[in-house]
Amino acid sequence: MRQNVTLILSTVVNVASSTLMYLSFTHAAPGIAFGIVQGTTPLFTTCIGFIILNETVTLIPCCGILISVVGVVLVGIGMGHQGADSTQKLVVSILLPLAAALTRAPGMVLSRAVLKDLSGLTIMLYLSSFGTVVQCILTHSLETPVWSMSAQTAGYVAGLGLSQSLATLAMLGVLDVEKAVIAVAMGTLVVPITILLD
Repeated sequence: MRQNVTLILSTVVNVASSTLMYLSFTHAAPGIAFGIVQGTTPLFTTCIGFIILNETVTLIPCCGILISVVGVVLVGIGMGHQGADSTQKLVVSILLPLAAALTRAPGMVLSRAVLKDLSGLTIMLYLSSFGTVVQCILTHSLETPVWSMSAQTAGYVAGLGLSQSLATLAMLGVLDVEKAVIAVAMGTLVVPITILLD
């Protein structure tokens, strides 16, 4: 029962986090939005991991987390100096990624908690099954009145699904052997690659 509740909670958190993250891409460049998500998630994961799993962090990871947070603050200041169309747009483009990070952190901690009893593939099945249904409904109801996409967009969606699956399996593998905050902090290496691809 405890495993099922944890898996369901983790899935709900994952769907909320993914939805907020992709919504943030519509208000800020993906590299910047993802940088904010990746830069603040370690801080939130540290706090939630301490509360739920009693995981503590040593001085060196704390310094890395501080650097990540300083990076996010600098990105926010840079966004303000670039002259966003309006203050409201600037606030939304910062708050949406922060909300995505805040909802992503508990998912990482919950996944680490349940990995002691279940395999990563089982967790991924829960995340994918529920998440696919909910996000298909949200996409159909919120994005366009008629759900249609070009062949190029369909290719992007297929590539996104494949890369997301590989990323999830890799993250679950790391969570199996390392504290949640360390796994999330190492994930910040994605930021320069995302900016380069963007």
